[in-house]
Parts: sequence; C-alpha cells; structure tokens
Amino acid sequence: MGREQPDGLGFRCSVGGDRADPAVTRQLAAAQWLGWDAIDLHRAGGLPLADLPGHGFRRLADLLAAREVRVTCVDSGLTGWDRPDGGPFFEDLDRLRILAARCAVLGADRVRLARSVPSGTRAGDGTLDRYGLLGRLRILALRAAEAGLTLVYDHDGDGTLVPDLLDEVASPALRTLFDTGARLADGRDSYDDLRRAPERVGHVRVADGLPGLKTPVRTLPGDGICRVPECLSLLAEQGYGGSLSIGTGLPDRRPAGAGHPAEAVLHGRRLMRLIRTRERTRENS
Repeated sequence: MGREQPDGLGFRCSVGGDRADPAVTRQLAAAQWLGWDAIDLHRAGGLPLADLPGHGFRRLADLLAAREVRVTCVDSGLTGWDRPDGGPFFEDLDRLRILAARCAVLGADRVRLARSVPSGTRAGDGTLDRYGLLGRLRILALRAAEAGLTLVYDHDGDGTLVPDLLDEVASPALRTLFDTGARLADGRDSYDDLRRAPERVGHVRVADGLPGLKTPVRTLPGDGICRVPECLSLLAEQGYGGSLSIGTGLPDRRPAGAGHPAEAVLHGRRLMRLIRTRERTRENS
C-alpha cells in the first residue's frame, strides 16, 4: 500500500491533522492533489483515534486502504489540554493498547504525546511533577516499544528541557516532535531548539509565519521567520528518516483551528519546492 513520493523529494511528506483540516476526507483530497500517500491523524469524526467505536474505525481503515494512503502519526489523546494528567494510569495504558492495535492496521508507527497539563490548574499555570512525568513516560515508552511504536513528545514550544527529559527516560521509543513554528508566538524561530538535539527528532511539523500585532500571521514555508530551509538542511544532514507534516494552523496553546484543504495544498507545494531546491543546491556544490 502507498505510492512513491514525487521525484526529487528526499523526505516523506504527509498532510497534517486538525491543523490542515479536521475532516479526514478533505485531508485525503489535499494529499491526492499533492500526489502524497500519507496523512497524520489527530481525530476522525471529531473523536481521537482510540475513542472511535469499532465500526467507525473499520470504515476509516477501509477508506484509507481504498485510497492507498497510510498514516504516519496519530494523536494519542493520553495527555494535553483536553485531558490533564492525574487520572488513573491504567486508563492511559489501556488507551495505548487500543492505539497499538489500530496503528498496526493503519501502518502508523508514530504516536504524538502532548505536553502534560496538571490536574486542577488552568492551562499554562504549571507543569506536571517531574518525577511523576518521568515515571509515566518510562512505562509508556516501554509499552510503545513492545508494540513497535515510537512516542513523539510535543513539548508545545518549550524545547529547553526536552533533551534532559529524553536522557532521563532513556528509551529509543521516546523521541521529540519538532515543530518549525513552535516559537513563532514568541516572535522567534525554533532552529536553536533543533540544533541542540537533531538526532532526537521522531516527527516534524512544518509551519512558518511572521510576528503580528496580536497573533502571528501564517505564511507559506520559507516566507516567514522560522528558518524552514535551514531546519530541513539540518534534518537531512542528521539523516532524519521520518515524515514532514504540513498544515496551515499556527502553533498555539489551544487546539488549532482548521484551514481549507486548498491552503494545505499551497503549503505542500511550497514545501516540495524548498526540498527540491535544497537537493539541487547539494548536487551542484
């Protein structure tokens, strides 16, 4: 299952989840227009993948198989703003078990783990107790490794502690999700975060933009301040073998809104152009 990527692409690319469009059918349309064979899957029918009823998941799997599209990364629903930590941990383990079975059907091997939010606090008021976080991550990573999955930790723009965190968990099944636009809300690029530990990256989300008066203004990749071409070069030099996911939503501390699939196509075409330009430059150097 799956088509080859267009000639000249040294990376495999996918259409992102909610940040491209919340409807899987429209994600598939964008992927088809781009000639890509992969999508990220955040939600389906408005539900996290693990929460889909069995018949709903079977319809989804049949649709993807008919379109010859695979899934690169799914959202775990284990943590994040919608599901703060502190609940019974056996529920997390059961959710991961369901995800493992469904990822095997969809061909996915990356599972996004959102940054934890403490129970009883407003978003952004604190961080999960470090020892509790480490304990949970170690067990989740162990179970993920047993299922052939890699957890990619989405640190929500706070990449300063991630290398230490991964060192302490010490599992190849836990890596980081790198978002080129993660620092955009602060008027910065994320290149220095990537340069600290490019070998730890397990999945990449490509976004770009410019600072605005109140909120950042989204742009096509390469037209903003996020140093997307430099990030791609560093990833390629490191031998990154994962996917690049494109969407049109900007990083935020709330669930991102959806863009029109045609906008995702524009972002995808620009990303392909950046990749091909880098390949030509490398060949001519």
